[in-house]
Amino acid sequence: MKTSGNLINKIGMIVLALHLLPGGLNLSAQTVLLRPQASELHETYNLSPNGRVSVNNPSGNTVISSWDENRVRVDAVKRGKNKDEFSQIEIVVSSAPDRIEIKAIRAGQSGWRSGASVDFEIKVPKTADLNSIDSASGNIVITGPVLKVNARSASGNLTINGVSSNVFAQSSSGSIIAGQIDGDAVANTSSGSVKLTGVRGRATTRTSSGNIILDQIGGDIQAESFSDNITVTGAQGRLVANTLSGSILARNISEGAQARSVSGNVEIVDSKGRITANSTNGNVILTNLESREISAKTTSGNVRFTGRLLSDGHYEYESFNGDVVLILPADSSFLINTTSRSGAIKSEFQFQLDQIPQSTDRGLLSGTVGKGGAVIKASTFNGNVVLKKM
Repeated sequence: MKTSGNLINKIGMIVLALHLLPGGLNLSAQTVLLRPQASELHETYNLSPNGRVSVNNPSGNTVISSWDENRVRVDAVKRGKNKDEFSQIEIVVSSAPDRIEIKAIRAGQSGWRSGASVDFEIKVPKTADLNSIDSASGNIVITGPVLKVNARSASGNLTINGVSSNVFAQSSSGSIIAGQIDGDAVANTSSGSVKLTGVRGRATTRTSSGNIILDQIGGDIQAESFSDNITVTGAQGRLVANTLSGSILARNISEGAQARSVSGNVEIVDSKGRITANSTNGNVILTNLESREISAKTTSGNVRFTGRLLSDGHYEYESFNGDVVLILPADSSFLINTTSRSGAIKSEFQFQLDQIPQSTDRGLLSGTVGKGGAVIKASTFNGNVVLKKM
């Protein structure tokens, strides 16, 4: 029995040593390991309110949804073309009361064998913080409500719906769709489209190659696409949108817009606030704006404004190689300074001229319509300046 006593003493010393380690021993944490020979994992873990959930899946789809229980349900299925690939995968779940960490790894080796994958279906509490959902190759689908989302896929699409706080979504090669977000949303992809709908806070999005569609955004917007179109419908804040090779369409913007396209049209409709719209090679079209300050310029294209003027507003419309067309209410009053270097100045309004030009077909026309008030500067180097009545 001496041997048994020595064994007990050794165990006691080991436990004491663990307690003396920095942070002590977390007896509430547990780890579940799905060995290579097993094909599936089906386990449930308790999670406290606002607890964190992280998933690392090198290859395969990750589907997460919420339920009314304070538990996390993990269903994982390993997939492979043959037994050799299948046997390389281990699934490790580390759990504590305030966090769950789930990951698929290659057993005993570095890297990941081609053809091997894991599909996860995970249920989380509605208050869960999905603080790190990562996939190297696979789609991520999250259906809330959940507290917060931070999700990344190197090669795959991200679909997120129902988040009571902020969302960060990133894909190197894939599209991002997110909606019903009560906080701010950040969505970036190198190669794919972005669609955000129903974001109560700010929206920030960027794509190198793909369309951006934003609908019903509660805060400010920053949107950038290097090679495609940007469409924004409904924003309670201010819009800043830029694209190198694509068009911009903005509707119902409440706090003004700054939009620029190098090679494409810029169109802003039914919006308020300070407006700046520029295109290097495209048309600028402005319709029904309630603004005291508008600047619309293009190097090669037409500028067209349709709407009313505010009496204390300042408006500047300019094209180097194209027409400037202003369509205004018949009872409009404004001061105007207009120039056409190589084209005609045509107006359906009667001017009280401040300066009598040698010819209204070319040159400078400066005058007052009605009682004056709003100030308009309209100019083109190679095109016509046209003023029409609505």
